[in-house]
Amino acid sequence: MSLVREPDPLWEACLQKVEEMQKQGWRMSSQSPAYHYQNGPRKEPVPRMCVFGAYAPGDSEMAVVHVFHIEARYGHFQEIEVRVDGPFEDSRDRYWLEQRERDSAAGRTWIVTPDYCHYVVNKDVKNGEWAGHAGRLFVFEFIAPGDHVKFHEAGLKVLLAGERDDWAGPQLYHNDGDVPRLYTRNLWHQGYIPPKHRHLWTPNAEMLPGV
Repeated sequence: MSLVREPDPLWEACLQKVEEMQKQGWRMSSQSPAYHYQNGPRKEPVPRMCVFGAYAPGDSEMAVVHVFHIEARYGHFQEIEVRVDGPFEDSRDRYWLEQRERDSAAGRTWIVTPDYCHYVVNKDVKNGEWAGHAGRLFVFEFIAPGDHVKFHEAGLKVLLAGERDDWAGPQLYHNDGDVPRLYTRNLWHQGYIPPKHRHLWTPNAEMLPGV
């Protein structure tokens, strides 16, 4: 008995449509694609469906994600028909409301930048094992007075204006700015907050470039 499955023409038609849309400039988002099958009660051909999120041509990752629903099925004369519904705007309500709930918990050290990019900062780990962004160093400058306190209390590396530290080896870290800065090698990125949910956060720090 052969274990090799024959290509599914309906499935191939969905993928071909996705490729056509990508050539038009649509870019897959990091949350997609997701593919689904519909099961029928009998042996007649059943439709194949593809649901994916994408950024519009020319949009950056700061833009709202759009969702497409693509369905392929056999017509009356067994020809393949492909239907595309969308784009629909995806504000990812559940995801961002969950993030807001988690950020409200005591001890969670989150950062939102002025362009509403959301991060979570965890304690550094030995040798960068299981660290966000592979243990790369990131430096943030706090926006409002006092925002740095909870990060310091959580055991994260915060340097006040003018403070020096030989943390993490022989390299000397020097905050030559006018406000406290956060230094981390365990940063996790959750994405850009859609405009619909930005009222739930107040930006609290700005990432410094070129670190």
